Amino acid sequence: MSDDRCQRSLLSSLSAMSFPRRRESITTGLEITAKPLPLWNMDSRRSLSRFRGGNDNLFYFILLLAFLLFSNPARAFISDPITTEQNSVQLLVGNQSDNKIELAVEFKLQPGWKVYWRTPGDVGMPITATWQGSENLANPQIMWPAPKRFNEFDIESFGYHDYLLLPIKAETTPGQPVTINLHLSYAICKEICIIEEHDFHTVIQPDAKDDQANNLIAQAETMVPGDNAEISIVESDLKKSGNDTEIIVKALSHSALQEPDLIVEGPADFRFVKGTVKFSADKKEAVFTIPVIPQISDKNFTGGNLTLTLVDGKYSVEKKITIGPKAKHKKTDSAEFGLIIILAFVGGLILNLMPCVLPVLSIKLLGVLKQGGKSRAHVRSAFLSSTAGILFSFLFLAAIISALKKLGMAVGWGFHFQEPLFIIFLLVILLIFSANLFGLFEINIPRWMDRFTSKGHHEENEKFSHFMSGALATLLATPCSAPFLGTAISFALSQGTIEIFVIFYFIGAGLAAPYIIFAFSPSLVAKLPKPGKWMVKVKYIMGLFLVATIIWLLLILSAQLGMDAAAGIGFSALFFYLIFFFTKRTHAKTRYLVRLLTILLVIIVAGYFALFPNVAANKNADGFWQEFERNRISEEVAAGNVVLVDVTASWCLTCKANEIRVFDKSDVREELIRQKIVPLRADWTNRNPAIRDYLESHHRFGIPFNVVYGPHAPQGIALSELLSKVELLEAIGKAK
Repeated sequence: MSDDRCQRSLLSSLSAMSFPRRRESITTGLEITAKPLPLWNMDSRRSLSRFRGGNDNLFYFILLLAFLLFSNPARAFISDPITTEQNSVQLLVGNQSDNKIELAVEFKLQPGWKVYWRTPGDVGMPITATWQGSENLANPQIMWPAPKRFNEFDIESFGYHDYLLLPIKAETTPGQPVTINLHLSYAICKEICIIEEHDFHTVIQPDAKDDQANNLIAQAETMVPGDNAEISIVESDLKKSGNDTEIIVKALSHSALQEPDLIVEGPADFRFVKGTVKFSADKKEAVFTIPVIPQISDKNFTGGNLTLTLVDGKYSVEKKITIGPKAKHKKTDSAEFGLIIILAFVGGLILNLMPCVLPVLSIKLLGVLKQGGKSRAHVRSAFLSSTAGILFSFLFLAAIISALKKLGMAVGWGFHFQEPLFIIFLLVILLIFSANLFGLFEINIPRWMDRFTSKGHHEENEKFSHFMSGALATLLATPCSAPFLGTAISFALSQGTIEIFVIFYFIGAGLAAPYIIFAFSPSLVAKLPKPGKWMVKVKYIMGLFLVATIIWLLLILSAQLGMDAAAGIGFSALFFYLIFFFTKRTHAKTRYLVRLLTILLVIIVAGYFALFPNVAANKNADGFWQEFERNRISEEVAAGNVVLVDVTASWCLTCKANEIRVFDKSDVREELIRQKIVPLRADWTNRNPAIRDYLESHHRFGIPFNVVYGPHAPQGIALSELLSKVELLEAIGKAK
């Protein structure tokens, strides 16, 4: 063992052995009547006898008033403080609801003194609480607020200074008094360390209430690390180089990080000291490198269970991980991988029938109708071009996802729909396609592309058009999830680059299956009606389908950027159509210039609203759904309740289909209310690390995702992507 490590160990041993002890006790609430009051000693009685002067009524009135002042049980909920030279300690008792009670211990420390966290570090002793003799009080659990790191003489410790309110949650039987016997023990340190011990005794009646204590405890609970929408831990890895071992942790934040600190708790044989941190240019990403130092020289850290606590100002988050070398991806056998490939293909095939893909059927159907009366070679070429567009888009999407994973960024199925700029890009593309279907202009590929073909401009134009229709079908399919697709996507995104490419390829093959069938059976096209004037009306109908898709995208933008932004972009889209209509017969150069300026205007207007969004409306404003809080799930289940979690988004049409078919039905809602189900809705329209981490904990990377929790299903029962009323109620029955 090195000299500095020996010195540190010696300091720890000495500080633990030589702390002087001070023990204080206080009785509060109803128990205070067990102590004789000064009012009742003999001298006091003689004085009162002289004072009353024979007036018995006045004497007993004063006696009753004194009793009320000294034994009022309402003050039992903020105890009298135990005061020492170093600090002042109080017991607070807050809400009693259902079978739970909330407590807290308040520390007011003198300047320079500190107390310690659950993991004190190199020196110190954590705050401990024992409850022997308590009645109607079960499973008390300390909820530790985010600590501060102290570093003195290269000795690190974690704790609190100045002020600490330590929340405690416990279980009770409703309607009965609660007897609290709390023995508190802790180390308080400055230049020296002292072991303090305090006893608190009180009896709390079931109808008692103290709003001041409730407010203080509720405020303290907000300082406890948990799921946090502002910051999150997204990736961790173990790096070994010779005898040196480091833990690499990546964190993300919605806003610029200030002074983030990552605290690692792990096996006692190792120290996880403060390392280095590197930020991205906008300081919204941080990569921590934490050295692992063995306490015994021959120990070698190869991984294990760790608890990570990330603190940045008022924000904090805690995450439990299992880390080890090369432990990111679970190896699968060939049989399992083959089954996943089949599920991927079937899921992609079913995706053709999902509501997400229905709007793009306008382009598909029109492409099929145009093939009537054409040669077999021409038909095969057209459908193979569409197939190529679909497969290329899926492989391109796989490449983007793989690259983002390598960079440590969060990925998921349909994740790009969380970016307003992507929605705006897709909206502009659909504007151009719909204007083409309305006959306002023709889409021609640039002349320089002619050199890649010897078959002429017109044929290449058709191939490019079919290719782009396949690519657009892929883009509009990605915000949806179909049966079997969620399993395949979750498997792919939890694996490596090769698995991602293979699975995405077969999803694309499933989506392109109808095109492939027509490509290899061109005779099927001969049975379709021959092209004619009637197709002009069909084109207008198909254009209206794309307009409906544009309106859907505007609704997504209203949820992401606000209603004003969606209205502004919508009016610019309407202006686009008007300009294209009125310039249809103008001079070519003038027409091209005006239309180009119009497209730029739409992009500028949309970009402005994307950069300066308004606050989106509350997604759960219907009064039925409650905001998703992951901690509430375990709390409600522990209380015997059933919880329904709905992970949804404005851009997920399958989610909307589930809402219309199941969740918004009056009979379903009445049944959920009757059974007192707790409905939590997690809206993933915009990026939210807490929701993403929740999905990943269930090995899911796409939505919709619905889970039912209950006393008999604490880990949750996951429901199908396409939900039914029968499946939902059956899951509730099993969980209950």
